[in-house]
Amino acid sequence: MTALRLATWNVLHRVHAENFDEGVVAAHPDEAVRAASIAALAAETLAGGVTALCLQEVSGDQLEALRRALPVDARLFELSYPRRPQPRHAHVGRLRDATEYLVTAVAPGVTAESFSSLVFPDDPGKGFLGIRLGGLLVFNTHLSFGERAPGQLARLAAAARAGALPSAVLGDFNAGAGPVAAGLGADFGAATLAVDALPTRPRSQPDGKEQHIDHVFVRGATVGAAQVLAARGLSDHNLVIATVELQG
Repeated sequence: MTALRLATWNVLHRVHAENFDEGVVAAHPDEAVRAASIAALAAETLAGGVTALCLQEVSGDQLEALRRALPVDARLFELSYPRRPQPRHAHVGRLRDATEYLVTAVAPGVTAESFSSLVFPDDPGKGFLGIRLGGLLVFNTHLSFGERAPGQLARLAAAARAGALPSAVLGDFNAGAGPVAAGLGADFGAATLAVDALPTRPRSQPDGKEQHIDHVFVRGATVGAAQVLAARGLSDHNLVIATVELQG
């Protein structure tokens, strides 16, 4: 049996943060410092035994910080969106490169290769990035909120089924586990969270919005309970880590 530890983390693109007044960035007026801290935590996560770390809302600046912080023999796979986040306020201008990416970082010494990727046709700022990680297909994804999600989940599930290998789909689904499970299909199973687990997307005030929107689903494999680790005030999402087990 082969076990792979997978993690997902939405690191909060600076432009989105300021456009939507996400309070977490108020404590980080220097985006270069925040990006370096995020990259350091990503490197620490891989060094701690995670095989692949799926990141969403990665800016061009953040991608460069990751390249500096990760070991030279770590692998970075990336998908850039055609939509470039646009600041709504004149004071936003802390990024040299505001391009938005999905990025999957793979630990040193692990065999990995590109498999498939897609920018969703109905949202040029959402999509999935698939890689082959040994005997497992890993899909890093970020889905739209609301009515576009079912169609995007169907495309994601079809891509995961297209390979002849077990698959894992993980990322920011912008929905609770129930709707995601229904959209992916009965052949996908979810990593469970402990009752007292931290929210994956904490809310500063109770507002009725779902607080567990980052998930790990698998097909043709086994996944146990997921851990939610605090993001140290660097993002509005916490890290989610789960172990996927492959037979044989």
